[in-house]
Amino acid sequence: MSFRFVGIDAQSIDFDHLAGRGLATRFPVTPEANLPCRATLNDAEPGSPVWLVHFRHHAVASPYRAAGPIFITQGATRGIYRHGEVPPSLAKRSLALRAFDAAGFLTVATLCQRHDVATPIETLLEDARIDYLHFHYAAPGCFACRVERE
Repeated sequence: MSFRFVGIDAQSIDFDHLAGRGLATRFPVTPEANLPCRATLNDAEPGSPVWLVHFRHHAVASPYRAAGPIFITQGATRGIYRHGEVPPSLAKRSLALRAFDAAGFLTVATLCQRHDVATPIETLLEDARIDYLHFHYAAPGCFACRVERE
């Protein structure tokens, strides 16, 4: 089963508009900060500006519609990692994996460790009911990225 990890399209977000509504703030990354960019799927470099933004990561017409805080490096472009390439921001964190059907309903949820994300992805995507997956960082529960079949 071939799949890909897909970062957020940061170019489609109006950061200034969100900031004006109190839903985004920009600040520089400190050396001790460990902030995963949801667009590039890599950690933001110390000194670079990032946005902390309220983002609707699951914009579906179901009770599983969801939004929350995420970090995006200013000027970031969307990262796409193919099967066999684990995004750097996922490779060093404990993760929650959520599987959704085409109607946006949760079908399965599981925890997985950074050293083995491919096995649970492949297992879940073998189920024809599952349309796509979401990774969340397990400790804070924040959305990390989407996983799709290729």
